[in-house]
Amino acid sequence: FNNFAAKLVLEEDLVADVFRKVAEIQFRCLKEIFKMPYVGGVWLVDDLAFGSGPIIAPEALQKHVFPWYKEVARRCHENDLLLFLHSDGDLTLLMEDIIEIGVDVLHPIDPTCMDIVKVKKEYGDRFTIAGNVANELLRSASPVEIEERVKTLIKHLAPGGGYMVCSGNSVPEWAKFENYMAMRAAAFRYGVYPISL
Repeated sequence: FNNFAAKLVLEEDLVADVFRKVAEIQFRCLKEIFKMPYVGGVWLVDDLAFGSGPIIAPEALQKHVFPWYKEVARRCHENDLLLFLHSDGDLTLLMEDIIEIGVDVLHPIDPTCMDIVKVKKEYGDRFTIAGNVANELLRSASPVEIEERVKTLIKHLAPGGGYMVCSGNSVPEWAKFENYMAMRAAAFRYGVYPISL
């Protein structure tokens, strides 16, 4: 990362070439994905932020990354697929860019540094929100605590639509299986419309 950061300042053309090459690879993958009739969406997994904000300046993302994302979104939508974006960290400064790209689902609204209820209130009519059951909870909580967390999320986020229950990042191997199953069961139990929590 240090080398990348230095190159972004000292050899910006090289950085732009690398981003272009990565995009070309992704576009080739998309062509294959578009042939698969059972695929409903494409998930970009690309952390854009630390807990304190964007990994690089928003202007650099707008110049070198987001135009490629926008093209991925255009191609997905042209092929009737949703575009999911995963990014940890505090995305507050990037939210309007994420919307402009055409992201349909944003995951996970990092529970360590973002308030998912606030995000839903401000942006929930512009994309779907997914996640926020913290990985640490999946590791250390009890199934009852997991159920309570899912109930709270559904109560505050599901009315009106636009929320998907899932983990606050991934489901790592160190998560307790019974907690994963408790999250899943609670989503089915309480996530039925009309929401009545």
